[in-house]
Amino acid sequence: MTRLLVATRTRASDPKRQTDMAHWAPLPPQASTGELAAAEARLGFPVPPVVQRLYTDVANGGFGPGYGLVGIGGGRPGFRRGTRTWFCEDECTSLRSDPQIQWPPRLLPVCDWGCGIYSCVDATHADAPMLRLDNDALYDAPPLAITPMNCTFSEWLQAWVNGENLWEALAR
Repeated sequence: MTRLLVATRTRASDPKRQTDMAHWAPLPPQASTGELAAAEARLGFPVPPVVQRLYTDVANGGFGPGYGLVGIGGGRPGFRRGTRTWFCEDECTSLRSDPQIQWPPRLLPVCDWGCGIYSCVDATHADAPMLRLDNDALYDAPPLAITPMNCTFSEWLQAWVNGENLWEALAR
């Protein structure tokens, strides 16, 4: 885990490489334990430790695949509803509260790719398996809306650190 944190911090500190689709500078501060605790209280479940470490040891969002990780309990906002920007727990709460959606109880959206496509963490497992969400399919074809990415959060982030094109992986 320490090597992944160092490699992520190194790539994230380069404004030209901190995300795949947009370049932000500077990164927000690291998430505090208070921000994480408030987000977890709102979510009603703990964020997997590996995900917590990235937010507390690198930055509270603003780096990573796609448009970057969205902040939790503060940090870099990312999900948008009209003119309002949201954090991870806001988007999760919104999806859970929609009566037309059967949102899995511990699925946490962490990365926005645009066009209603998200990378999400399954917080029911400590290794945090990754899933892909297609927002349009939530209403049109619910069984196809959430699909496994066949990797853990650490593997997903390592692939980004290594320069792999994760957008192409999402399309498979």
